[in-house]
Amino acid sequence: MRVPRIFLDQDMSPSQVCELDVFASGHVCRVLRMKAGRPLVLFNGQGGEYQAQLIEADSRRAQVEIKKFDPIDRESPLQINLGLALSRGDRFDWAVQKSVELGVSSITPLECARSDRLGDAKRQTKKLDQWNKLVVSACEQSGRTAIPKMSLPKSCEQWMQQTGAGIGFLLHPAGRPIGEKISELRSPKTLNLAIGPEGGFDEMEEQLFEGGGFSSVAFGPRVLRTETAPVAVIALFQSLLGDC
Repeated sequence: MRVPRIFLDQDMSPSQVCELDVFASGHVCRVLRMKAGRPLVLFNGQGGEYQAQLIEADSRRAQVEIKKFDPIDRESPLQINLGLALSRGDRFDWAVQKSVELGVSSITPLECARSDRLGDAKRQTKKLDQWNKLVVSACEQSGRTAIPKMSLPKSCEQWMQQTGAGIGFLLHPAGRPIGEKISELRSPKTLNLAIGPEGGFDEMEEQLFEGGGFSSVAFGPRVLRTETAPVAVIALFQSLLGDC
């Protein structure tokens, strides 16, 4: 049986006894039906992970004892900041999950002229909490040792100011073939990737990105859906420039 990985947001050290939260306790004891004595892996997003053992199998207050620290690092040397237009339904959530599994460093939902809107601050905060849980779950599953930053929705201009330094790419059907552009890069450390909504960025948004130094690139002759595009492009980045 695969040893489950659990995120625990606290400092940890060998021989320490920790209590899992209600959600993690329920998953370990009720869903996985783990009993005392079974091994677990804990991580806190600060690097490495901890070998641990379940010592009290309580579905609401499970306790684990940390055995040893493993300094393993599964993070990519390539920092990828994703600016992804908001979309309806589960498509955005799916794109977030897969982007995290592929090693993205940060994700910012973009509110564009043609994208979906979340509405008031209360709804945005609730949605951010949901996304953060999704990010943690994807890190637990994929073996990541750091937690990517998930932001509240921002305008394209705000996101560009936030990302700062780095090589920028704007996915566009009429752009230059992405393979040609990648072949010109020499061991970049940071890439900023902007992906628009169904219907694409409008003319003003395209001009904004181009004025900020983003290069328009195309991923083949076919038009990808907004949830497919980040998965395809991030996988390509990691394969050619990262650690895949």
